[in-house]
Amino acid sequence: MNLVEIRNWLVEQIAEATDVSKDIVQIDEPFLHLGLDSVKAVMVTGQIEEKLHVVCSPTMFYDYPTIEQLARYLHDGASSSERILPVQISHSEEAEDIAIVGLSCRFPGAESPEEFWNNLLEGKQSISEIPSSRWDLAEYYSDNLEDKGKMYTRWGGFLERIRQFDAGCFGISPLEAEVMDPQQRMLMEQSWLAFEDAGIRPSELENSDVGVFVGISTNDYSKLQHQPTRITAYHGTGNASSIAANRLSYFYNFTGPSIALDTACSSSLVALHQACRSLKEGESSMALVGGVNLILHPGLYVNFSKARMMSESGRCHTFDKRADGYVRGEGCGMVVLRKLSEAVAKGDRIYALIKGSAVNQDGRSNGLTAPRGTSQQKVVERAISQAGLGVNEIGYIETHGTGTKLGDPIEVNALKEVFAHKNIGNCHLGAVKTNIGHLEAAAGIAGLIKVCLMFRHQIIAPHPDLQTINEHISLEGTALTIPTKPIEWKDKTKNAGISSFGFGGTNAHVILQSYRMPKRLGARPYRYNGHLLTISAKSEASLREMQESYAQFLESNSTNLNLINLCYSAHCKRDLFPYRVTVAGRTSEELLTQLRAAEGKAISRIPGKIAFVYGGQGSQYPQMARELFQSSPVFQQALSSGLSALDQETSDEVLQILFGGDTTLNEKIHQTEYTQISLFLIQYALTRLWNSFGIFPDYVMGHSIGEYAAACQAGMIELEDAVKLVRIRGKLMGSTPVLGEMATVQSSEQNIRSLISEKGFSLSVAAVNAPNQTVISGTTEEIDSFGELLKAQSVPFKKLTVSNAFHSSLMDPILEEFQQTAKEVQYRSGHIPLISNLNGQPCHEISPEYLRDHLRGTVRFHDCICFFREEKVAVIEIGPGGLIKMARRHVKGDLVWGSSLDREGDDWGVIHQSLTMLADRGLAIDWNGYYTPLQPELAKLPSYVFNRREYWMEEDSNVVQSGEPVIHPDVLEIMNHHLETIHNQSTYKLKRG
Repeated sequence: MNLVEIRNWLVEQIAEATDVSKDIVQIDEPFLHLGLDSVKAVMVTGQIEEKLHVVCSPTMFYDYPTIEQLARYLHDGASSSERILPVQISHSEEAEDIAIVGLSCRFPGAESPEEFWNNLLEGKQSISEIPSSRWDLAEYYSDNLEDKGKMYTRWGGFLERIRQFDAGCFGISPLEAEVMDPQQRMLMEQSWLAFEDAGIRPSELENSDVGVFVGISTNDYSKLQHQPTRITAYHGTGNASSIAANRLSYFYNFTGPSIALDTACSSSLVALHQACRSLKEGESSMALVGGVNLILHPGLYVNFSKARMMSESGRCHTFDKRADGYVRGEGCGMVVLRKLSEAVAKGDRIYALIKGSAVNQDGRSNGLTAPRGTSQQKVVERAISQAGLGVNEIGYIETHGTGTKLGDPIEVNALKEVFAHKNIGNCHLGAVKTNIGHLEAAAGIAGLIKVCLMFRHQIIAPHPDLQTINEHISLEGTALTIPTKPIEWKDKTKNAGISSFGFGGTNAHVILQSYRMPKRLGARPYRYNGHLLTISAKSEASLREMQESYAQFLESNSTNLNLINLCYSAHCKRDLFPYRVTVAGRTSEELLTQLRAAEGKAISRIPGKIAFVYGGQGSQYPQMARELFQSSPVFQQALSSGLSALDQETSDEVLQILFGGDTTLNEKIHQTEYTQISLFLIQYALTRLWNSFGIFPDYVMGHSIGEYAAACQAGMIELEDAVKLVRIRGKLMGSTPVLGEMATVQSSEQNIRSLISEKGFSLSVAAVNAPNQTVISGTTEEIDSFGELLKAQSVPFKKLTVSNAFHSSLMDPILEEFQQTAKEVQYRSGHIPLISNLNGQPCHEISPEYLRDHLRGTVRFHDCICFFREEKVAVIEIGPGGLIKMARRHVKGDLVWGSSLDREGDDWGVIHQSLTMLADRGLAIDWNGYYTPLQPELAKLPSYVFNRREYWMEEDSNVVQSGEPVIHPDVLEIMNHHLETIHNQSTYKLKRG
């Protein structure tokens, strides 16, 4: 038959099938407009096969939706003008791939990606009857398809607890939350969880050009709120689709594009396509992409029932002979995107690369909502070409797969054309709608997240409940296959496509590729002894829940948990909120015990001040700070800088005295010549270590020789000059003509001075450490005589283990030489107040004269500590220890103390205790500085636990019509929540630390 004969014959068949005169059949009119439905199309298909002796599918009426187009196809076959031409698109080498670095989801039967994956692996179908909380099913259901205002299905994929929301977490008042579309609420929560999963702190993105792209199609919640008397100022923003994206941009303070898209079922995948373009064009530096769908009103169920789209059986029987329509589903999925180079530089965990994407339209198909296979074929081919791949490299297609009798064959036939020349390996087909229903605007993002999880687990999830393949689908002789059991995905590089087709004809397809992080090369990472873990939340209730969540996580993963990565991610990849708990431990068991025992609390938004206090001679011990020297590159480098200011011989000797294996040499640390320089170097290195944690003091103070390290931190003197002064000071003080001794007396300074004067002693008061603890210094003979005098008066007296009588008249012979050396040094005004040993008051400058007086005069340690007490300062001892213990016994008041070293060698243990103390005071610790030497990686953590409460507008018919005010039974709880919301509104924009 020629073209004209085929055309005329088709006119006759269509007229007969639709029971109209052939004179009124238009050859350019879509078949659907001519009255040819799917049942009649199947009948005419059989007649065409019999007449033309060809094998056909009823789907050709959708691929070639007019008599003219179908006639040309049947006549010309492969040479038809309607055939698909290969899409020639050059894949630019400069077009950088987009990485998916974070994701979150809340789907039927799955509150998290982990639950979703388990359900996929089990082939679980999370479909249930319409909950009574949505509407009265008995009022709207009828098995009579013709009943007006009724639906013929009672099934769907539904979420639980959709009325609940943590409004306070997002700074939203209860009044506004109540009228907000729960789709907006869900987008807010899932966006937060997506950033958490990505290890990205939203606070660090504020005022940056992050783009937000959201697919959203329905607004059922607004249909519950009709009465004008119930409208508030929040109704417009609460229910406008545009605000679904804009609210996210507002909350996070993102300045990039903020777009809500509605292309029906393809909305979220089109949103992803637009986000990729925005990233590649430099319009956005990062993108937050998602889709959402909730079913709150029966209207669309009735509508789709009248359109015969719904499945009577209540399942999406995709590819199955039982296919009878789709079942609606709810859910929300979000992904975080950034360019690959940036993701690698940031150390992101990459789920997949978006290699290519394409969007097109069906045009004038066989009806406004009828699919068109040729357009589907084109969009898939274009996306594969954009990706720079060939069909042999594609191993999986996540199909649109709604489970309609002809929709599935149309899609499969289009894919058969795409993969007609695939001759290496199989291409598996799947459809997540069989698991969770059709999520409509969120359908595409659900399929994309499914593929990301398959990449992660290297398993192709099974297609559930496939019994007998649709009679209009034939996979024989093709590379296409439908897996009904989990399959190990062995391809080294995995490529997959995701299709999403809108019922108005907008089609989208995305190509994903798996990604393997390059192996990290370089120096072996350092390891600290012990760990710190901080958990924070915006409310006390959330913090309690999160403590338990982390405890369970530690308990269930105790054998294979990398605690460094865990603690790093908790500190550096999560924002810190006002309610916190910080615990320390060496093992997961210790962290678990501490976590279960800890009581979280609100942290002050105004951290207190800090003082670094540096100890003096007598506190030293062999191998002090050895653990830090072995494990901290910051400490090592700072110590090396100090040693380099000495001559090589002295530098080597001091290093051996500090950390060498010769115990005899180690004991030289108690010789004044080496004691002072050793203490200074250790204190300097400790200072730099604390600075690397972001801890800088508001005040510094040193006990005798400790004041040199304090002055260095205050910026009054350079390291090289300080080393020079300390070295000569130690030599001179250790070489006085008369050595003398020192002793501590449990009595006040006034009593001791009176007794010295009264009895004619030449002793000096070397230090006043406490109201009733005074240190005296002088010749051995006078110290012994004075001791006997005190013993007779029952005054406690104890000699100190020192080499010389420091801070006494016995130092006078060296003062002039020391001052002359001190004059060779340059001094500057300090940027931090130094609390002086001489008077216990702040000073900003030192001089040769000051240092001379400091060497000879009384160390007024107690006065210095009292200054800190009045200022309510947290004190960190920078040195071997001992000062804190002494001060605690004698100084009353609200003082917080911390240490840096431990005589038993557990240096990290005491540092961690001190860091915990500072964290509890709300101090902003630079955790990145703390973790950098450890070379940590992002770890999977428990998600934020929202403190949800119910916010809901009942349907108008349920509103109480009464002049009497209705008192809500939970009014007190709501009021408390309102206060919490106000608190979060005021604190969110403050730096989270």
